[in-house]
Amino acid sequence: MTDLTTAELLGKNIAERRRKLGFSQKYLSVKLGISQESMARIEKGIISPKVSRLEDIARTLNCTIPALFEKCPSTPDSRDRAAMLEEMLRPLPDDAQEALLALISSASRIFCETKKGASSTAKQQNALCPRDRAARVKN
Repeated sequence: MTDLTTAELLGKNIAERRRKLGFSQKYLSVKLGISQESMARIEKGIISPKVSRLEDIARTLNCTIPALFEKCPSTPDSRDRAAMLEEMLRPLPDDAQEALLALISSASRIFCETKKGASSTAKQQNALCPRDRAARVKN
């Protein structure tokens, strides 16, 4: 694997963060006040944005400027995820935001209950001897 140039690394990280936030290239270019063609060229590492544009890009992508240059971008942490949700909810009316938050809350509760149930089932199955486990799988 070849090393990326700084411009290519920057472009790759911008594209990855943009996709993780659910933004289209067109949406990001409009938010930044540049053409979609320029955005595509930045993401491909053909051109590099000015420092002042980097500030706008980082702010729009809910990250720091140094994060745009990381060789191995980290997976989103809880702040990144919260920012992603905030960005998705922002254009919606208040009642739609409340409905989605209630849906997320319900889904979270169900997920936690399912996960808790799955882990206790796995513990119970591991407590069985191998022959009993095999018999359970067949049934």
